[in-house]
Amino acid sequence: MLYDNLVARSDPDAVELVLAHEMGHWKHAHIWKGIGLTLVGMAVLLWCGAHVLAWAAERRAFHLAGPADVAGLPLFLLALFVLNLVGLPIQNAVSRHFERQADWASLELTGNPAAFIRAEVDLARSNLADLTPPRPLVWLLYTHPPVAERIRMADVFAAQHPAPPPR
Repeated sequence: MLYDNLVARSDPDAVELVLAHEMGHWKHAHIWKGIGLTLVGMAVLLWCGAHVLAWAAERRAFHLAGPADVAGLPLFLLALFVLNLVGLPIQNAVSRHFERQADWASLELTGNPAAFIRAEVDLARSNLADLTPPRPLVWLLYTHPPVAERIRMADVFAAQHPAPPPR
């Protein structure tokens, strides 16, 4: 997303990289894939939630008249919350994969790994980002690759696509 403070506070190379990154999301159809995965995830969540309610209605301890009893709503919401929490690492892994693809596309479109690295360092400084967070924390909570990983990717790109010699 392009915001006015990005344009005001960033050099033209950084703005170009952000635009190229967003174009990378478009190139890889991440919006449509995200919508499709969300719909599948919602269907699974609702199916599991319905089965939890059916199970609870069979047990007299829950005092439900049936699976459609409104008194089961808190249990249904709890089941959805727990299932979503269990699925969080998968959701974030997909998001990190999409972000890696968009980052690589931005490098391909701009051919400017040095500017990519500068932009990552500037973002890390302004966001007070942890450059090398613990892997379990990344696995569980991060929707984007850590800064150090993104910089390593730009280094790999630079090695695979050497800059032409100056004229």
